[in-house]
Amino acid sequence: MLVLFAIGYSLYLYVPIAYDGYVLKDYMQHEVDVAAAAGYDENWLKTQLTKSGKEYNLPENVEIVPARADGR
Repeated sequence: MLVLFAIGYSLYLYVPIAYDGYVLKDYMQHEVDVAAAAGYDENWLKTQLTKSGKEYNLPENVEIVPARADGR
């Protein structure tokens, strides 16, 4: 019973964090796709990601550094 409780509690702690990470990664990829298709620069992308930081549970002092690699 104790093992099941430990597994359940671990999942209770892990699942919300994993879900938030997945949603944030998906959002960032979407914004990168939009920026690439519309021809926006890195500053636009940084602004968009910074604006939506609270929505995705990012800390206030998060440092976002978008960069081009291999022409993309």
